[in-house]
Amino acid sequence: MNGTEFPLVYGKDVTSNCSEISARLCYPGCLNSSLVSGKIVLCDEIKGIEEALNAGASGTIAKTGKTSDVSFVVPMPASALLTNNLKLVQDYINSTKEAKAFISTSETTKNIDAPLVASFSSKGPNPIIADILKPDITAPGVEILAAYSPVAPVSSNYISDERSVKYNVLSGTSMFCPSRCRGRYDVKSVHPDWSPSAIKSAIMTTASFSRTVTNVGLANSTYTATIDKSTSDCNITVEPATLSFKQMNEKKSLVVTVKGSSEVNDFFFAGVV
Repeated sequence: MNGTEFPLVYGKDVTSNCSEISARLCYPGCLNSSLVSGKIVLCDEIKGIEEALNAGASGTIAKTGKTSDVSFVVPMPASALLTNNLKLVQDYINSTKEAKAFISTSETTKNIDAPLVASFSSKGPNPIIADILKPDITAPGVEILAAYSPVAPVSSNYISDERSVKYNVLSGTSMFCPSRCRGRYDVKSVHPDWSPSAIKSAIMTTASFSRTVTNVGLANSTYTATIDKSTSDCNITVEPATLSFKQMNEKKSLVVTVKGSSEVNDFFFAGVV
């Protein structure tokens, strides 16, 4: 259906037995199949996607209260829009007698925001003590191509989805965990006597990296890097060594470089606190 044009209708205009409010939301049983068949339906609720599917619609445009940095698998061609973007579609429908919309194939786009903690993820700073920063560990967990049970619904929130796949696009902590667990097993294999806390500390503090930090402390704050060389033969540098902030939520970048002798066969840990 790539590029195919379809009539665009509003849920409130294609009902026979529901109130306007319920029809806007595309509540179960509200859409008249004879009025939505072969059309794209606009719904004021993300759950309206399943009702549109059951009523025989070709596609759906639905309102979502969630943020726009993560997508979900649904059982039919659909777009989920935040309130301000949904209103543009509502205004379009109300301004013309024969509203139309196109269904196109999905496009792969580069996420220029990455790496960034997802909006649905738990993150700091600590609300009581701003100097305690979170999260402890981060890893990719948004829109991961993952192995999937062929007997499970492809779109888990829609019971009418009867498709079967071996791989699916998923987001969440369950996608984050495998890569971090592998790191934990690698450390444990080298240091079988280490406690879970020691392994966590190693994972948290091991890296040579560049990062952008946000001032979540006092408005006028200065942070200076301190390097403990007493337990390592590595040459560790931080550039710049000092970051000065003038306001809350101000962002600055730094680069940590760790250099070691090729003759040394050991693990080295470095971190920014």
